[in-house]
Amino acid sequence: SLDGPGNLLTELLDQAGGTVSISYTYSPGDPTLTWTGATNTDLANAGNWNPSDSPTSADALIFATGGSALTGTVTAQSLSFQGTGSWSLTGSLAASGMADVASDANSTASVTVSGGGELQSGELLVGDQGLGSLSILTGGTVITDPDPGVSGAPAAIISNQSGAGGSSVSIIGAGADWQLGGSLVVGDAGDGSLKIDQGGTVSGTSLD
Repeated sequence: SLDGPGNLLTELLDQAGGTVSISYTYSPGDPTLTWTGATNTDLANAGNWNPSDSPTSADALIFATGGSALTGTVTAQSLSFQGTGSWSLTGSLAASGMADVASDANSTASVTVSGGGELQSGELLVGDQGLGSLSILTGGTVITDPDPGVSGAPAAIISNQSGAGGSSVSIIGAGADWQLGGSLVVGDAGDGSLKIDQGGTVSGTSLD
């Protein structure tokens, strides 16, 4: 029997002079992979992650240091951009859950999507605890489509907490496009900004 998550009890039963062992293996949480870029810029290459493994739709992906170009195609459970890195996405990076730019305090993480690159997620936070920046440039697409079962939740927030004041999203250039399957909140607990210029486009249900 299992006494609470992860607590393993082994029952020993005497049957016909023998012993039967009943065991249970518990695996908590989503697996976490941290980007290193040790091999190249390909998101699907196992050698670019710690621990070394190719991401799957069950993984939580963390981009924590340095910053780099990101190519290739990957689908994960969630995305977190941390620290002071600047990330340039021309590949396809998707998550069924949340994507978070500048998720940690004192972070100044930035993400640029361009040149056919695509960033797709459920809810998107640009500037959570830190100062976050998202630039969607010529040929870049961001699709933010939250779970319809989460009633009233916005699709995206720019500057989610007070420490994120000054966070921004810019959509600039032909083919630069942000598609929201819900509302966009600009400046929730801190000041936030949204810039649309030179043929960039944004679509959603409402802007607050």
